[in-house]
Amino acid sequence: MASHSPLAIGDPDVKQAALTTAVATSPSARQAWPAALPEQVAAVAKVLAAAAVPLSEAELAARFTGKGAWKKRLAQIVDTLEALGRVRRQGALLASAG
Repeated sequence: MASHSPLAIGDPDVKQAALTTAVATSPSARQAWPAALPEQVAAVAKVLAAAAVPLSEAELAARFTGKGAWKKRLAQIVDTLEALGRVRRQGALLASAG
């Protein structure tokens, strides 16, 4: 008699959770770049926390859409999050510190 694990591949709940995670962390699930600085910092921290693997700055930028020079501010926001202990660098990659 075969046992059925609740985490079986055929389980619809597992499939839905995997799909939700893939959509939330895929570059195609881009979000609008917030207008205000506090929301920008929060958005960058949230994207890095949700990423399954560390991201390069270019991969992080690809998670956002926006007009203007918002990409110029991204490096400064990452540096600020790092100084606050919210981001850690792994070579050229960025990861949430927790």
